[in-house]
Amino acid sequence: MSSIIKKYISQDNNINFEVIYNIDNTSDTMLSFEGSWHTHGDLLSVDNQTPEEATDIFVVDLLSDKILIMVSYIDDKKEVSITDDPESELKYKQENEILEFRFWSGNKIYKNQEILTSNVQWKDFP
Repeated sequence: MSSIIKKYISQDNNINFEVIYNIDNTSDTMLSFEGSWHTHGDLLSVDNQTPEEATDIFVVDLLSDKILIMVSYIDDKKEVSITDDPESELKYKQENEILEFRFWSGNKIYKNQEILTSNVQWKDFP
């Protein structure tokens, strides 16, 4: 069976996400943002979930704004990943780096004044 690719484009057209099933004719599944951050279905599995179930849950959660996305801009380079700890991301931010924390829908998160002065675009969680 050849690879099956499902591509998703965020509502604001700023983020591309893809899921590649059956990589190299194996049962491996890779999930990635624009070739930056990636993971595999088996790494997402918890308890008795299959990699396929874990992948499906991750995709639904991502598209439903339940997963926080970090976009890092350094010069002309954009890196997209997920995070569950924006404060730590800010702590290790490079001086010339602009961080954006957002959801799939394009909603950005704003928190407190300290974060706003760190070039981060925030909005309250939905």
